[in-house]
Amino acid sequence: MKKSIEIVRQYRKFLEQIEGMIKASGLKDKFIFEKLEMSKTNFYRRLNKPELWTYDELERLFEILK
Repeated sequence: MKKSIEIVRQYRKFLEQIEGMIKASGLKDKFIFEKLEMSKTNFYRRLNKPELWTYDELERLFEILK
């Protein structure tokens, strides 16, 4: 059980780093949310509350960032 808690904490920390990863990519936010086929509002909502990202959105996001 202790290992499960650590995994959740690591995932939360990872989510909190997404905005920094996007900035480090050098890509414009508009380019990213358009590639994700996401509205500007939903994109910024997810940046402010990273727990809202779905697994599919994260996969697509990191495909764009790579």
